[in-house]
Order: sequence, then structure tokens, then C-alpha cells
Amino acid sequence: MGLNDKAAEGAWKWVADGSNVTYTNWEASSPNDFSSQDCGQLYQREDTTFTWNDDACSAQLWYYPGTCLIYVIIWFWTSQRDSGTNQI
Repeated sequence: MGLNDKAAEGAWKWVADGSNVTYTNWEASSPNDFSSQDCGQLYQREDTTFTWNDDACSAQLWYYPGTCLIYVIIWFWTSQRDSGTNQI
């Protein structure tokens, strides 16, 4: 997902530019650093919404590449709709 807290526990940074993570969408019990979990991942809940989870940076996860893009498009569209902008 592109964020980690490897340098300092709890200080989440974006890998791309090292900037601080200012927006978060953590799952209720995360981040919990269970067994040195220092990397962020998207977590799909049973209701098909997405939150964030921390996991080991070495974890190998399978995913469908279009899932994240679809989520972002739906989030953007609904936020525009709810704000009355209706422009995509």
C-alpha cells in the first residue's frame, strides 16, 4: 500500500516521499504491531468495504489489481455526489 513505520513505531510514513501519513483508515484493532507488523495493507471487510491493517513487510498477499482502483473510483464518486459537485 506504500506506507510503513519501520523507522519509528507508530510514525507512519509514505514510502514514495517519506512524508508523514496524515489521513488514516485503520481497522478498529489496527495498527497493533503484532509480531513486528510495520507495513500497511488494504483490508477488505466482510461488508466489502476497505480499511487499513498493519502486517509484516515480508507478507506475500494475493490481490486483484482492479479492486483498489474500483474502491477509489467509488469513494471519489460518492464524495463528489455527497458534496453536490457531481463532477468526475
